[in-house]
Amino acid sequence: MASIKLIAYGMNLLARNMPGWTRIKTAKITGDRLGFYNHATGFVTRSESDSVWVAIWESHNPAALDFIDQREGYPFYYDRRKLSVKFKSGETSEAWLYTMQPSHAYGRPTIDYVAQIEAGMLECGFPDEALESLEEAVGLAGGAV
Repeated sequence: MASIKLIAYGMNLLARNMPGWTRIKTAKITGDRLGFYNHATGFVTRSESDSVWVAIWESHNPAALDFIDQREGYPFYYDRRKLSVKFKSGETSEAWLYTMQPSHAYGRPTIDYVAQIEAGMLECGFPDEALESLEEAVGLAGGAV
């Protein structure tokens, strides 16, 4: 069976939130930035001058993607699209990325949600640059509540 790959950010950086998935790599996506909606929802949106640090997860269980679809409210709350990811090694792979449907407005994240993202960034071993971009995104959202 072919594996399924997922590009994750927000609370999906934490292994405890990704049952049935194995984190295989981390990466930085350029041309996107992190935003917030409805106090506890992170999303990426197009922004040519920004970037988002992400984890790449893999599963060999087709039901694992169904689990994420249900949790993310696909296709009503989030949409998903396949991206071609190129790693520093030169390897390329197809992976799913969930993005917020455009009908949802920006909002302020909760302190608890931001703490989950920070914990996930640390668990993934992201550089300080990633934490700084999270702080910037929280600031653009008007701070955490």
